Amino acid sequence: MHCHFYREGREESMRRQEWLARVLLVFGVMTLLTGCGGGETAVAAQANATVTGSLNLPAEASGRVCYVVIDDDLDAQQVVGLATTSLGPGTSFDFSFSGVPAGTYYVYAFVHVVSDPGEALVAGDFLGFHGGTLSDPPTGPNAVVPASGTVSFVINLEVLAELTVADLAGNWFGPYEDGTWTVGDPDEPFKLMSFTLDASGNLTQHRIDGVPTGLTATVDAEFNLVLSDGTKVGFSVADSGHMGYLDELESFGVLEKGATSLPSYQPADIVGAWSGFGFTLNSSFVQTGGWGLDVTVASDFTFSTSGSGPETYSGELDDFFDLPVGSYLGNYTDGQGGTGTVEAFMSPDKSCIAVQLFHAPWSFPEDFVFMILAKQ
Repeated sequence: MHCHFYREGREESMRRQEWLARVLLVFGVMTLLTGCGGGETAVAAQANATVTGSLNLPAEASGRVCYVVIDDDLDAQQVVGLATTSLGPGTSFDFSFSGVPAGTYYVYAFVHVVSDPGEALVAGDFLGFHGGTLSDPPTGPNAVVPASGTVSFVINLEVLAELTVADLAGNWFGPYEDGTWTVGDPDEPFKLMSFTLDASGNLTQHRIDGVPTGLTATVDAEFNLVLSDGTKVGFSVADSGHMGYLDELESFGVLEKGATSLPSYQPADIVGAWSGFGFTLNSSFVQTGGWGLDVTVASDFTFSTSGSGPETYSGELDDFFDLPVGSYLGNYTDGQGGTGTVEAFMSPDKSCIAVQLFHAPWSFPEDFVFMILAKQ
């Protein structure tokens, strides 16, 4: 099991994770646009200014298509403009939009060099922004378009570098639900896990509720491992400091590098906008799907999702009984009318949540949907 996120500091990675989700969501609105088949084409909302610019690629990508997007927000449900440029030899290309209304916008571009269009960007693909870099993406719209005339912007694309096992080196800690717990068990189902990873992916100092277990493992390049007792484990890595935890025993939680204790969680901590990825697994614990998504939790704890995934979900997080361990529980309804349970575990710094959705009866993990999300 794995989720493709990328190497940099925690704050920057969280911001770029949001951008990667937006790039994936753009393909959800491409069918609403016309003139996107090749060459240099664009669609905009109404006749006003002309936006032109240049694209500087980090390497040749002949035969690929560069997508250039102009938009006034990051919900990607309907972009202001989408231009496509078919790439030939060389690393410098032009783009043009006509009829762009006056305003301040995001302007960004990406190329599927390794991945296929409509899929999440992976290591080796290109991504770039006007007024930002991969390590420091724009935090708000920054391209000013006048009411008329022509304005130009430069986009320097960069190669995405994938997070590696070495980036996870450090001491990890977080809450999780023990999948082996059964009704009537005198122990609590919610526990605290900690361990140390070195730069080679060797897991040592494994503890449950502070008690050494003696378990060891080695994390592979896809962030999978098998504990020395034979248990298969997968990490859904959000960035070098946050990841979700899953194992074949149905244990589930969230881990943070450098954390040593849990905070005082409040119901309102879950309120707000979250962005990241959803994914599914088959019975062999292999990732079978992945997509970008947004989750909005309102002040009344109702939530809704949007994104490019196969399904949308809405519901309410109304059970705070296990809040001391960062667990938020509720119910959901999917777009087909199906219902089930949603559970979220929040990281100690309250900036990341691991989420699982499931219905009864279920087979684990193939009947579950998992999410790893960053607070926006």
